[in-house]
Amino acid sequence: MTRPELHKLAAKRMLQLLEENRHHTKQARAIELVFKQAEAGLGPLPRNYSELREKVASLLSQDLNIVEKALDLTTMGSSFGQVDRTSDVSAGGGKPEDAFQSAVLGD
Repeated sequence: MTRPELHKLAAKRMLQLLEENRHHTKQARAIELVFKQAEAGLGPLPRNYSELREKVASLLSQDLNIVEKALDLTTMGSSFGQVDRTSDVSAGGGKPEDAFQSAVLGD
């Protein structure tokens, strides 16, 4: 083989490796999203490898940026409107409801 042929062959192989790397990266991200969905209670954990492959294949056909953003918004939305009962409230006996009432009534 001549030098230009070797360069052409090396460039072709580098492009193949780049594409394989992109696929593996996307696949790893899809696997992460499958487990993130399960942790958020939006679906069961895969019971076996076959189910995992099915879910990953389903995600790979979608735009993972959109899936991840939707998942973030869904999990974030579940905490809207909830009262944080673990916080230390100095006024009103320690309960958030009492602190709110005290602030409104001016006690």
